[in-house]
Amino acid sequence: MAAKYTTDKQINSLKIYPTGYYIHCRIDGKRREKKIAPRNVLINIARKEAQKILGLIAQGVDPFEEKKKKQKANEYTVDNMWDNYIKSLQHKNQETQTKENIYIKNIQPFFGNTTASKVNKSDLVQWFQELTKRSPTVANKCLVFLKAAYYYSIDVLELLDKNPTKKISKNYEEARSRYYTDEEKKAIFIELARRYEEDPSLIYSVSKIGLQFFTGARGDEISKAKWKHLVQDERGNRIELPVLDHKTGLKTNKKRVIWLNDQAMKIIYKLNDLTNKSEDSTIVKVKSVRKIWNKTREVCGCPDLQLHDLRHSYASTAINSGKMSTKEVGTLLGHTSLASMDRYMHIYDQTSTTNASLVGNAIDDGSVKLIN
Repeated sequence: MAAKYTTDKQINSLKIYPTGYYIHCRIDGKRREKKIAPRNVLINIARKEAQKILGLIAQGVDPFEEKKKKQKANEYTVDNMWDNYIKSLQHKNQETQTKENIYIKNIQPFFGNTTASKVNKSDLVQWFQELTKRSPTVANKCLVFLKAAYYYSIDVLELLDKNPTKKISKNYEEARSRYYTDEEKKAIFIELARRYEEDPSLIYSVSKIGLQFFTGARGDEISKAKWKHLVQDERGNRIELPVLDHKTGLKTNKKRVIWLNDQAMKIIYKLNDLTNKSEDSTIVKVKSVRKIWNKTREVCGCPDLQLHDLRHSYASTAINSGKMSTKEVGTLLGHTSLASMDRYMHIYDQTSTTNASLVGNAIDDGSVKLIN
């Protein structure tokens, strides 16, 4: 600082320049000089500010960085926060389309342009209650996604200090326990086979649904599976998804192994015969089968049956086979803990205690062919 200054008689670090009050200090061993008030401010006010700054430094806090952080936070909107959160999920190769659709429809119109640090809890509560009137389930998803976005900016990016969604409780939801019946399964197979016969271009959509039936895999796992992930050796036929391509990969640091029974392999072989296939291309070539699924379940009289219910049903069929432990079924499903299996412990009324065939044969009784 070229200009001459005088040192305050009470606070040695407070320097008085013709242009204002400055603080001279050391932070992390580095000398810092920072203007804290203009010259026309009363000396007592400048001293209070200096004491506040020196107190923070004594606690190991850089007060000037904190000020920058607050300034940056004031320019940081909920839209900015959401974009950073979505980018973090995409970096982990996670599916984000559902979250983005929910955000655009239910969160952005209310809070998108609002400064994230200034979102009011009472406004959040009112918003959540209004959403709940329309759909308790959607309201819960919105709250969970928004809460996660806040925590990412707080814990990882360190751009925010508080999460206004904290302590706002989700609506109560009964655990979903929908399983297809034998009649529904047969009707779905017949309808899918009919649609494929009429329009062979549906081969990938029908195949994806078939693989979800016969493997219990999550829909996005089937969509991400590439031909180079298909393994056939003495251990058995399987798809090995890389760590970044499945839900629990970053938790376990392990590949997701999808074991393929004869029924699943029949579908794989059919797709293998198609042209335009490379090692790096996906097996089913489609991400969403919701359109054909919605039409099929309506025709088959089970409009409430969701694609994820195929996973529930696979687990239940496996448990009811009488030949597998809960842990073994969990391994097939790619679960990391036995606690995750509790929701699948549905027992049919007429569960057989005799030796039942394994999951693939239990699902496929040979009466209906999905893909010939």
